[in-house]
Amino acid sequence: MLRASGEGRYVISREGRQFTALELADEPAYFREEILFAFEESILFENGRVPAKSGSDLHLVHLRGRASCSWSRTERRRPWTCTRASRCGSDGASWSDGTGR
Repeated sequence: MLRASGEGRYVISREGRQFTALELADEPAYFREEILFAFEESILFENGRVPAKSGSDLHLVHLRGRASCSWSRTERRRPWTCTRASRCGSDGASWSDGTGR
């Protein structure tokens, strides 16, 4: 993790990545560590991992607060929908709804 503060410019190489900004409205959100790019200092965060029975463990960052964050992907962006009452998904992929369901 890198912390930057002060005035000036911070130049980042995109390296084929696509960045998405997200405004959190005091709801919990979970991101895989490798895709979370940045978040505002006012957001509460906690790192953790979900052990896997086979393969690699899932390393997550739990964010909560009223602020912005951004995440990056190297693959083509696909549309996805999410409602508070249901899980999020895209092309059959399941995303956590923040409640562990």
